[in-house]
Amino acid sequence: LVPLKKGTSTIKATIEGNCTITEKKITASVLLSASEMSLGNDTVICNGQHIRLSAGTGYASYAWNDDNNSSDSVLTVSSPGIYAVTVTDNCGSSKTDSVTVTDATAAFHLSGDTIRCNNETIVLTATAGLSNYQWFPQSNIQVNGNSASVSPDVITTYVVKAKSNAGCMVSDSVKVIPVRTPRVVLGNDTALCKGD
Repeated sequence: LVPLKKGTSTIKATIEGNCTITEKKITASVLLSASEMSLGNDTVICNGQHIRLSAGTGYASYAWNDDNNSSDSVLTVSSPGIYAVTVTDNCGSSKTDSVTVTDATAAFHLSGDTIRCNNETIVLTATAGLSNYQWFPQSNIQVNGNSASVSPDVITTYVVKAKSNAGCMVSDSVKVIPVRTPRVVLGNDTALCKGD
């Protein structure tokens, strides 16, 4: 027999022989293999938020690496970290998987040159993949989603805010300092006499 699904099934067989028909039924369980367990992709968490990590139901045992040595199929976490679980299936095989939970604010960065020379334009870039980017201040700036071109005439701190995939607002800032090349003045033309 080749199982088509996991869980409990009833197997029915009809046997014919010597003028009789016999029908038998048995209940069989197709069990989960530990090799199929996955905690999914790494994720982010907002301050004060709780997220559920699930190893899936149906295994014989669960062992998480949290402070409480949890043994349920689901672990609820409220802080960043690397969380791992080892599951053992009903056939005795085991598998360990882990997921990294990152602070949503720590995962958000604003980068770019901080010195503006003469009349050049500076491009600032925030972490991609978020939504609702908001840039401040809104003068001397051209915004294109998670990037902005700035050309301040005075020292300016630019702030960008965005909504993370976890649902909270995150922000970062960078200070841009304009610098001008000093003007070179050699003075008036002059003449030199031979021997001077």
